[in-house]
Amino acid sequence: MGAWNARRALGLGLVGVVLGVGLPAGANAPCGRYVTTADTVLDTATQLTWQRQVPAAMSWDGAATHCTGGWRVPRLKELQTLLDVSRQRPAIDVITFPDTPPERFWTATVQTSNANAAWTVDFNHGAASTSPQGDMNHVRCVR
Repeated sequence: MGAWNARRALGLGLVGVVLGVGLPAGANAPCGRYVTTADTVLDTATQLTWQRQVPAAMSWDGAATHCTGGWRVPRLKELQTLLDVSRQRPAIDVITFPDTPPERFWTATVQTSNANAAWTVDFNHGAASTSPQGDMNHVRCVR
């Protein structure tokens, strides 16, 4: 098995290799990985609680305003834990996170070389990239 296939077998996509982040595959998660309610998902592996519903796309500032009342915009590495690299369009467990658009989602992680851009995770294929903070992307709030 080649190095690339070995990484994918271990649940690591190119994003995880480049950023040094192990990306668990949601659909292959052990029974009990996610505890769901109608509105939230508790990830028992990370102890993070996520909102299940995805609002309309908004700016980075809009995402920060949206995630209030104990919720916040996730950091890049936190949002990447939801990726299921064995899936595409969307690259996420669709049973646990229904109606997730295969589009980019904001993180709270600002690009180091450009304070006017923030990191996003694209749930189309699972890639991470930066986006100008005025662009319209989705957000999945966490606590």
